[in-house]
Amino acid sequence: MLIRIIKELRDLPKHKRPMQGKVYETLDQISGRYNAQENCRKIIIVNGHKVSVHREEYEPIQKIRRRKSNGEG
Repeated sequence: MLIRIIKELRDLPKHKRPMQGKVYETLDQISGRYNAQENCRKIIIVNGHKVSVHREEYEPIQKIRRRKSNGEG
């Protein structure tokens, strides 16, 4: 999934901070134990560091559907 950062994340150090307005590809999704729909975060890579972003801090741009291969070439 491609996401665009809409908030400036000042709580992170500058070398780990994603740029506001830039589009990133998500690696994984983390969800909380309680209220999993509300407490989900996306994992992105910023300058070689994994950073989690809450859904209030990004907007989805494009969903990438990955097809599973059925073993036929």
